[in-house]
Amino acid sequence: MIRVSDFLVDQTVLRKPDVSPTPVVSVVLPTFARLESGGLARAVSSVLTQTFDALELIVVDDGSTDGTFDFLCQAQDTDDRLVVVRHERNSGLPALRVNEGIELARGRYVAFQFDDDVWLPGALTALVGAASGEKVVTFGAAEVELASGERRVPLPPVPLDEALLSFQNRVANNTVLVPREAFDRVGMYDCHVAMRRLCDWDLWLRLVRHVPFRPVPETVSVVTLRYDARAISLSVPWDLVAFRFHHAIPRDEALTPAHWREYVVDSPAPLGVALPRKLRNRLDEEQLVPFRRRLAAAGFAVAALEEPMVGFSATPKTLLWSSDAFYPPWAYFLSIYDRQSASRGGFKSFYQPLVQLEGTWTEDADVLLLVRSTTDPGSTAVDRAMAEGVPVGYFLDDDFLHLHEQEPAWARMAPGTRDRESFLDQVHRADAVWTNPYLANLISWLNPRSVPHNAAVESRMLPSRLRPRPQDGRIRIGYVGGGYRREEFDLLWPVLARIAREFPGRVCFDFWGLDTAPFAPLPAPLSSRPFRDSMAAFLEDLREAQFDILLTPLLDHPAPRLAKTASKYQLTAVAGALGIYSDVPPYASLPEGTSCLRAANDPESWYGSLKRALTMPAASFDGMRRASVEHVRLEDTTEAVVELHEAACRAIEFHAKTRALRGEDGRPRLRVVPANHDDHLPSSELAALLERYGIAAVVEGISASDAERELVALVHRRREGGGPSTKPDRGKPALLVEEPLTGVGRLIPEEIFARGLGRILHLWSGTGKNRAGLEESYALLIAPSKSAGRKLERQLTPHLETGGVKLRVRSAPSRDEVTGALFCVGREASLSRPGPRAWSAAAAVPWIEFSPDEGTGQWSGLVEEIDARLNEAPEARALRASAAYAAVRDELHPDAVANRLLAAYNDLLAHPPVTAFAHPATRVSVDTRTVPSRENRTNRAAEGVGDRLRHHADRLGFYRPLSRARWSLSRRRVLVAYDNPTVSTELYYRLIHRDLEEATKRSWVIRASEEVCPEDLYSFHAVILQRAVSERSLALLAAARREGCKTVYDADDNLLLIDQMSDDPNTPWRIYFGEARERIARLLSGVDQVKVYSSSAVPFFVPHNRNVVPIRPFHLVPEGDPIPGGGARPVRVGFFGSYYKDAEFEPLVPVIRELIEGDYPLAFEFFGFCPEALADDPRVTRLAWEPDYGQFRARLLERRWEIGLAPLRETDFNRCKTNIKYREYAASGIAGIYSRAEIYRTSVEDRRTGLLVPQESSAAWREAILELAENPMLRRWLARNALADLRANYRREEYVAAVAALVG
Repeated sequence: MIRVSDFLVDQTVLRKPDVSPTPVVSVVLPTFARLESGGLARAVSSVLTQTFDALELIVVDDGSTDGTFDFLCQAQDTDDRLVVVRHERNSGLPALRVNEGIELARGRYVAFQFDDDVWLPGALTALVGAASGEKVVTFGAAEVELASGERRVPLPPVPLDEALLSFQNRVANNTVLVPREAFDRVGMYDCHVAMRRLCDWDLWLRLVRHVPFRPVPETVSVVTLRYDARAISLSVPWDLVAFRFHHAIPRDEALTPAHWREYVVDSPAPLGVALPRKLRNRLDEEQLVPFRRRLAAAGFAVAALEEPMVGFSATPKTLLWSSDAFYPPWAYFLSIYDRQSASRGGFKSFYQPLVQLEGTWTEDADVLLLVRSTTDPGSTAVDRAMAEGVPVGYFLDDDFLHLHEQEPAWARMAPGTRDRESFLDQVHRADAVWTNPYLANLISWLNPRSVPHNAAVESRMLPSRLRPRPQDGRIRIGYVGGGYRREEFDLLWPVLARIAREFPGRVCFDFWGLDTAPFAPLPAPLSSRPFRDSMAAFLEDLREAQFDILLTPLLDHPAPRLAKTASKYQLTAVAGALGIYSDVPPYASLPEGTSCLRAANDPESWYGSLKRALTMPAASFDGMRRASVEHVRLEDTTEAVVELHEAACRAIEFHAKTRALRGEDGRPRLRVVPANHDDHLPSSELAALLERYGIAAVVEGISASDAERELVALVHRRREGGGPSTKPDRGKPALLVEEPLTGVGRLIPEEIFARGLGRILHLWSGTGKNRAGLEESYALLIAPSKSAGRKLERQLTPHLETGGVKLRVRSAPSRDEVTGALFCVGREASLSRPGPRAWSAAAAVPWIEFSPDEGTGQWSGLVEEIDARLNEAPEARALRASAAYAAVRDELHPDAVANRLLAAYNDLLAHPPVTAFAHPATRVSVDTRTVPSRENRTNRAAEGVGDRLRHHADRLGFYRPLSRARWSLSRRRVLVAYDNPTVSTELYYRLIHRDLEEATKRSWVIRASEEVCPEDLYSFHAVILQRAVSERSLALLAAARREGCKTVYDADDNLLLIDQMSDDPNTPWRIYFGEARERIARLLSGVDQVKVYSSSAVPFFVPHNRNVVPIRPFHLVPEGDPIPGGGARPVRVGFFGSYYKDAEFEPLVPVIRELIEGDYPLAFEFFGFCPEALADDPRVTRLAWEPDYGQFRARLLERRWEIGLAPLRETDFNRCKTNIKYREYAASGIAGIYSRAEIYRTSVEDRRTGLLVPQESSAAWREAILELAENPMLRRWLARNALADLRANYRREEYVAAVAALVG
């Protein structure tokens, strides 16, 4: 990987020693080879002649070779404000050079200029004047000078916030003035290769979250649009999805001046966040590889040019959220959830406005989440997502059905309006709706698949230590929120005036987001400020505001107010204040008297609560604040509830996968056959858990035999009715679960956690009932035996009874006893399984881990340990209880179990463990053989009811995950594991997935090796390692051998001979596979068989494994005639391939040069690789490589080449390759010219299915190209014969049969 520091090793800084005093503004100007055009001189002059002269100009010369450095040195001699930074080599990253200038800047503010733009003389005067010494970003307007000379002002400066700026970039780079210290907070430009085109927009978005943007109504600069090959706008592809995803990765700290030198500019996983596979492939093909090759050609001294397409341990799924307008709170909440979820391979979100959803977004998004969408583009997005199989969720946090009754601004949502109809349509069709219980009940008629999801804060935002309540100073009372609670403060304002009069000099008031002008003056200091749209900046301000009391009034009418959540409770905790809330349903669950106060919505009640807060002892006041902070830390931080977030995402996926299996109530039905295993979730608990996520679980606990009878009856009904119906029968399960999944684990019910949380809050607030802070007064001891129990009882009873504590001794206590005990004593230390230790932690019951002395069997020291616990300081007890509670919550809370359960169901739905997976809507015919005859029943009697149940479920298309024991006996799956996806993965496995399943009567799972758990291989009959090189693949091989799986290595290249691919030892492929050579050899020797694609490859693998099986590949053959007509001019000649073919093209390059320079009717195109010698020739067409095989085939046909080139040297490495170019050219109707290398000599018949030429003969290549160019009849003859050969000798059926025989 290439770091910023690699580009700074040759830095030379020239600054005059007698430099002027510290400037107010540092201007940074990066440049590369703009001297001859005159652009650099104009840009420098426009800065140095500003009417505001308290500046320095830092010009960073990025390796210019046109005399730029000499020009700058001469300019410095005449103006000592000029600082020159010189580099010998060009980086190709202008943003990196700008950052370099920021790092060197001495001014209070930083501005930017560029080598083809100019400032108007008063630009800095206007920008600095507007800043007025404040920490704001000022920006003016830019005139754009077009190629015609015309000037326009495309976007006049207007007040900006994050919402407006998120839609489009409205700020030109050289119109901005930024406080220098802002870069220490949000970082500088992102100089990653992928952000070259839009790095300025990215910086403005990061800045606007923390620093206000102030427009200057003046034109300050002239921007010249240039169209040469070096222009970023022309040389870098436009990829809005890639920008949005990259922008959503938190990078502020990594890009600050203190850390940016270690930033990796070419990582395919920026800061450890792996990109979605297709997006990563685009980045690799279109940007990273060309960038690295250019650096290598320039001789850049970097540590290594590594291949970016290596696997990453955690590849999160992508959650694309979209809305009518940007919604800052939700953007913040998702971004902080990302920091927890993405790093562990969960979900990574990014934003795209609904009106910008276009192009390939369905390929880049695993889940679409519509946020408060009410317009037609939302319905259009649902249409496309449904058509292309993307799960759709809807986020709803307001009562949109009744908002028109409360706010005139929401009249557009009144019944009969277009927006209301669009809203109803989107909610109805969404796979799941994220919302709160009140709204879930309100919209249940529209969509019953509601899923819980909460707003949260990061734990780092909570105060680590609270400021004590002022003893003598003023107590600060305030409100933070939107201005819509005007009616509430009409009720509350007289109360505030009364409090101010009763406590003169002791209170002051501060209101954020509420306009206090319409209210009467208060007899106490009063201040107010507008609400900040940026949630991040708002929370930072809130932490520093030093509120003592925060008010949250809320009326219970009109109806939309009841849809609110208790998010203000989280804000109060961030402020470290004591909260007082209206006693209405949204706040009913808050622990009144422990961590907050509540008041009925009448003046006297509010007066009483405020007076109570002001007059209670300081210790009680501060204890309630501490309890509030700890409550939020344990229950409402992203660290605590990331499982809930991931479960909500996975619930959308689950409901999408079961769209066709919903019952008449709109929910998928799931029936659980009871299991009696300790490590399984009991059926009743599973049913309750699934109900919470919109899944209708059958709770009556049917037996296997009952389920069998119901299924058989269902078969009869469907047979008599002429086939299965398109919907499950009413009341019947759409999914049948044989038993809960092993590994999901049991849970501790939510009410137990609620009980424990209450105890912890009592400890923090100091309102506990006894020395341990609990209500109960008995001790529970878990004894290993009856005799030990009697000893414990005799030893401890006298001591405990003197303290009023009764003793209970149990060997297997009930959970109610555990959660009600004062102490539990035992040896079970695990918090990941629901034993007494975990139950006590969830219920915040103290636990002592103790064992008898060896030899004597006495429990010496136990009494002293209990005394120490009883006399432990309250804060120490609270810390201990909180830590244990948090640990067990992560593992055994219902949300954590639901997350694992839904992940398992989604995985099995995507990779079903059956050969034929079909839901009833597929209308598979059902004949009499579906119901076993009496004879068949007798023959299968030994299989038992469970096997018959599985048989019927399979015939009906019902899905059911099976247990480990069942799978370890049946082994009906084949795994194809790959380190990186290739064309071979797609062509030889994914595209014929169903054919392989039919031929082998096994289920085939095709998955990245990093996504396969080695412990899961017990269920597989065979494991195919496709082009494997990684340590992970070695681990899979070892696990497969342990489990007795048949193992095969699929070799479409001999990677051990990778050095023969290119003469350049710095080629990324040579470095990457060369370092893996020892692992590849171990993989080849460790498998049962090696699969190759030609007989010529066999001798090169036999030294590593004697069981080498050559299987002729197949190819997809088009139905019609793909052969293009022969009359077009010029004749298109093409080549497709990946990287590093320069050696192959050495004899061809002079031929192509001659032909394009001569008067020949030929056009040359390179799809993917292009020889370095031709890369900059405008007469050669270059097409970016398309990693998606289907898209590649479509584009190849679309180009309508008539001649295809296939040069190949005769090396041992190439003898092990496949003849893929011959097959692709034949399938596309292209006449091919092939090297006489062995793989083509053995497959191409010269002058019948193609032309064969000596690889090293330039004359032969020239002759062959011209012969085909001048003879359209010959071209069509060769193309038709090749297509016929493909259809006759590269048949899918033969390949499938050979692979089926290989795996057995």
